Amino acid sequence: MSTLTTDAPAKAKRVDWRDWVPIEGITEATNDAEPLLTRAELVAVLRDAGEDVTERDLAYWQTREVLPHPTRRKHGRTILAVYPAWYPRLVRALRRHQREGMTLDRIGPVLRVLTEQMFTPRPLSHQRQQRIEREEASRAFYALRDEIALRVRKLAGLIEEMDGRHFPIAELRFYAEGDPDTGRSLRFPITHDTASDPG
Repeated sequence: MSTLTTDAPAKAKRVDWRDWVPIEGITEATNDAEPLLTRAELVAVLRDAGEDVTERDLAYWQTREVLPHPTRRKHGRTILAVYPAWYPRLVRALRRHQREGMTLDRIGPVLRVLTEQMFTPRPLSHQRQQRIEREEASRAFYALRDEIALRVRKLAGLIEEMDGRHFPIAELRFYAEGDPDTGRSLRFPITHDTASDPG
């Protein structure tokens, strides 16, 4: 009787901060990593810079792949998770983008581009520059859209008070010049729910 055997699925590689650095910049990134920070030291540096970040926050963002994982260093009989000295810059950028309204799914790629920029010793290619500009334009669009959505909901509330009816959806439409039949619309559900997505 034959036995069917299958190979166990390969375990996904743990992506640490070195994996985010372009190969031509790894020497500079490694040199600039010193002094390496433990997780507790990283949290302390961030708090000194005015960012309220916990060790649990860091672990969550790493699990979501928004930030790279730490590397490991042996200290006596203990194995410590350690971060490069430039890692706080990534965390502070993450927090800034969150305050601007970006979700974690959009922040991760932006932070990766930031890391590449930090350690790319040559001018950016035209394709990469376009990618950065698209990311920046996308960030600005979503931040402004969220700001407009809040104002639209307030305006809808006032209209409902005056009109005595509920309007569940508001639409903002942009018309192309000379072509009123085509354009682009933004639709906003009117829920009056002030709860925000933690991102």
